[in-house]
Formats: sequence, structure tokens, C-alpha cells
Amino acid sequence: MNVLNFSLVCFMLHGCAITNVEQKVISAQATVDITSDGLSVTSIVIDPLDVDLGDRLAQFGKPLKDKELSNNLLLEGIHAIEIDTIDLPAIVASIGKIVSEEFVWQGQILKWRDIKQREIPYGGMIITAEGISYFVEGGYLSVLARSWLVDREDGLFVYLQAMPTWHMPRGRATIVGQSKNLPQHKVFSNLEVETLLQDSQAVLFAVKMTPVESSTGPYDEGRPAVRLGEALMGGPVTKSRVLLLILEANLQPR
Repeated sequence: MNVLNFSLVCFMLHGCAITNVEQKVISAQATVDITSDGLSVTSIVIDPLDVDLGDRLAQFGKPLKDKELSNNLLLEGIHAIEIDTIDLPAIVASIGKIVSEEFVWQGQILKWRDIKQREIPYGGMIITAEGISYFVEGGYLSVLARSWLVDREDGLFVYLQAMPTWHMPRGRATIVGQSKNLPQHKVFSNLEVETLLQDSQAVLFAVKMTPVESSTGPYDEGRPAVRLGEALMGGPVTKSRVLLLILEANLQPR
């Protein structure tokens, strides 16, 4: 397995583009103001039935217009569809039983903001992205988003941009001897979702996470790798789980 340090050095070797993006951690205790316009974010963890996740989602939502983007997301273990949020209870029930649920009101997001984040656990982890395995020693994986109202001739919409990122906070280094002043971040621009949503429409990201069976024998194969989508949503896991991340447009009556 090709295992590389997930750092600025590795990104330069692979010619990946890096964009400066403001990082801001959002508390789950954000104040909810349902009398205003903007974006809400709901995270739902599900104990899944023995069903095909893609087939269940296809019964309710419609695929993203960009087929190449949909394929790129699926390669990383991320299903992405657009839905009417009135269908969300039926979608959840068709997949399994809710384990936990979290709602955060974001409103209009004029600057890039973390709307979903997980810290890389102590000891690091191996993550596959674009078919390449990387050893990620530390830092944070996030879904960054920005969103605002767009008034067009055909109506009022919520504009949404969202994409996965990785970053190491300033002052830390992922490689022994590496300067702590070097920027250490990666924007997965090939996974960027951009769309216009009407009231009560949403982009739904779904990731199925299954435990990796440990092998026994004379050879230690090391820790298992997880795809970017699974890592972003909290993998690896000890029990099968489906994580739904729902980015919903909310517009007040005019």
C-alpha cells in the first residue's frame, strides 16, 4: 500500500492545489433563530438495516446535476443527492433507526465556515483519497461551507457551496523537523458542491461506515485504511452506522 504523510510536502509532490481557507469551529450550541433566512445543518447517525444505501436514497432524492462530481464523491464513499426535506423522515426510516441527531442553525454564511468537523485521533490514521492512501498524523477534517440569499427573476434561493478539507492548526508540525510556519492544509476542490436551493430543499450527504474485520496470523498488516468520506464522518467505527448530513435552505414567507 502506498502510504504517504498527509502534509504540505505530500501535496506538493502530487501537484494538488491548495487554497487558503479561513477555519472556524462552530459550536453545536449555536443559537437558533427560525424567524430568519439561511442554512440549517442536521447530522443524523443511523443504525442501518441490511439495505443498499444508494438504492434507498434514489427512491426519494434526485442526483446532483454534475455527474462527474457525483462519481468523485462516491469514490470517497459519499452519496450526495438533493431532496425535499418533507421526505427526510421517510428517508431515515427506510435506512434504519436513529442513534443520535444534532441540529445547528447557521443562517447566512458569508465567509467559509466549518459546519462539520472531526479531529484526527491520537496516533493518526490512514485515509484513502482519490485512490491514494495517506497517513494523517493529526489535524482536522472538515466540511467547509458558505451560503447566502440570491434573488433572481425566477425567485429567491439559498446559494450553497460546500467541500471537504483537512488542516493542521498553526504551530504544529506533522513531520519531525518540518517548519511549524509552513501552511498545512488541503482543500478537496474536486469534491466541491455548488447549488441553488429553494425553501425546504436540501443537499443530503450520506456515508455508510462498517467495521473493518481484524485479521489474525503471523503478519501484522497494520491499521486499516478508511475512505475520505468515512474518515470525515467519524470512521473507523466498531458498529455499522450511516451518517446523514443535511444542508437545508430556510426562507421566510414574503
